[in-house]
Amino acid sequence: MDFFEHQEQARRKTGLLVIYFAMAVLCIFGALFLLASFIFSRDPESGMIFWNMALAGWVGLGTLLVVGLGSLYKVSALAGGGRTVAESLGGKLLSQDSANFKEKRLLNVIEEMALASGTPVPPTYLMEEPSINAFAAGYSPGKAVIGVTRGCIEKLNREELQGVMAHEFSHILNGDMRMNIRLIGILHGILLLSAIGYYMMRVGGYSGRSRSRGNGGALLIGGVGMLAIGYIGAFFANLIKAAVSRQREYLADASAVQFTRNPRGIAGALRQIGGFPAGSKLKAPNAAECSHMFFSPGIASLFATHPPLAKRISRIDPEWKGTEQTPSQIPQEVETSAPATVSSFSTGKTIPVRTDGEAVPPPDPRNVIEAAGKATQTRIKHAREIVDGLPQVLLDQIHEPFSARAVIYALLLDESNDKVREKQILQLSNQSEPGTSKATLDASGFLHHLSAEQKFSLVELAGPAIAHLSPVQFSSFCRTINQLAVADEQINLFEWALQKLIKHELGESEERRNPHGTATIGTIAQDCGVILGALAHYGQGDAPPEPAYNQGFAFLGVDASTP
Repeated sequence: MDFFEHQEQARRKTGLLVIYFAMAVLCIFGALFLLASFIFSRDPESGMIFWNMALAGWVGLGTLLVVGLGSLYKVSALAGGGRTVAESLGGKLLSQDSANFKEKRLLNVIEEMALASGTPVPPTYLMEEPSINAFAAGYSPGKAVIGVTRGCIEKLNREELQGVMAHEFSHILNGDMRMNIRLIGILHGILLLSAIGYYMMRVGGYSGRSRSRGNGGALLIGGVGMLAIGYIGAFFANLIKAAVSRQREYLADASAVQFTRNPRGIAGALRQIGGFPAGSKLKAPNAAECSHMFFSPGIASLFATHPPLAKRISRIDPEWKGTEQTPSQIPQEVETSAPATVSSFSTGKTIPVRTDGEAVPPPDPRNVIEAAGKATQTRIKHAREIVDGLPQVLLDQIHEPFSARAVIYALLLDESNDKVREKQILQLSNQSEPGTSKATLDASGFLHHLSAEQKFSLVELAGPAIAHLSPVQFSSFCRTINQLAVADEQINLFEWALQKLIKHELGESEERRNPHGTATIGTIAQDCGVILGALAHYGQGDAPPEPAYNQGFAFLGVDASTP
């Protein structure tokens, strides 16, 4: 799976969605025009319908207004992105401090998957539904959330849960989520016609009983017609959802197997759904409009948004014999006496690069882009080792907004110059919330032995906590980060990378609001210069960096003097 290729495919699918939507609007316009002509442009004697250009114009304008405004209203209501979708389905934010063994296991699996795939750790919402289901929602990977049902974490073992989460991370990485939310908004405008028809029918029926039958009769006929046209809209809505989502589900299943290198996980989860009485059905009132977002169908539908379970399983496991697992066959994990943790965290542990103790050569830079967004089993295992090597006290702190900021501040405290360190602590005391400087100093004592990889992982894991900051708090947080970084009047590579990570993955940068953008190499030549300069300086050993720097710009087709 090529990460960037599938991102481009997702954008093309958004264009296909526009075409489907236009076709639906045209068909609805035709049906509305016939209804309006029957009411207003019909010869009472012959019953013939006459073409009326003015009427066609008014009907066309009305159709566009109703469908367009209905869609815009729903899109604006979903401006909160994944969080809004999760809450509309009854999801509650799952606390990182949960003492429930299976909830903590879910959070650990999601953290490992995020670190392995290079995406921010998404907040997790738990839906109190007995069925087995999950979804990913958001406008960008940086604003994604994961939603999981209670049945999913209770009935699946860790291997199966990892398969489901790999499927959902595929939707995050492949750019499906933005289209899924847009689909909800667009289809709401189409379905709005049936609601208008129902209202007209009721008003028309009341008017017909209480006053003259003339106006009431027209409203009643119009209402019945609008209701029928609304069902046409529902037909197109389901058709569009089915057409857009079914192939994406196959892709996400295949990507999950590629990520984990373990087809048993996701295939086992699908078999559990087939053998579980509650299946994957959801009781939430908004489940129907979000049905295309789920791991497995959340409602019964004539136009299924997901391929049949049997076909999905047989694609993953060709040797499958067509029998689902029943709940009694589900492997149950033994809960430990300390349910708050799933892995054993140790303070001061240095994580080996490989479990056999052998050194691993540095990765080939040419493979870095190719590996982007690929959460392979090896990388997931390595992510688990990173988390296992982090002190428990820091893991506890990064899951709460106040202490998470203190841990990140501590990463920037100068360890070699006491005067600079004192200056940084004074800045924290004067400009931050009370207690910040002490919390920062306390956290700094656990950071000395950590590698740069572990330190950046801490920042990634702090993402859900930082997301709770208000815009004013986040702006103050970024200012403090910048001040701590320049306290010694220079910026080193670690400080620069940390600033970029916080800005682009934890904040509301322009790149995150418009992740696809329209930038060219020429417009970002200065940023390219910084990256190429760092790579040339740190990646050449004792060789001079200038030749590599110039060669990098030559490859990009930009003059090295441009920055």
